[in-house]
Amino acid sequence: RRGDKISEAPLESVESYMNLVVNQTTSKNAFVLTDDFRVINELRITYPDWSFFTFAQTGECGYDHKEHLRQSKEARRIAMIKLLASVETLRRSDFFVGTYHSNPGKFLGMLRPEGTHSGVDNSIWFA
Repeated sequence: RRGDKISEAPLESVESYMNLVVNQTTSKNAFVLTDDFRVINELRITYPDWSFFTFAQTGECGYDHKEHLRQSKEARRIAMIKLLASVETLRRSDFFVGTYHSNPGKFLGMLRPEGTHSGVDNSIWFA
């Protein structure tokens, strides 16, 4: 959770997420919903034995609503498709770790069965 959302909730370190992940799986594969590719680079450096997947592109540095509104209709459509595809990927994952302060985290916490998700910002999902 980066970009202009930092004004809504404190930044969580990649270690906060990974500490929860490593306790839930023996897999070394993770899909990351992010709009800041620097997160992927940080994860790959910090956890070199893991494989990280994302729909984020090199050069993306976090969501900025004012910038989003300046984009073409097609660019906004593509961004929405990437977000929804990411949420669907996480819905189908074995385990989800996220922040319940974000809308995708709230939605996935509500949607997923109990015991298949955890939040770095709260131990239980809340509306």
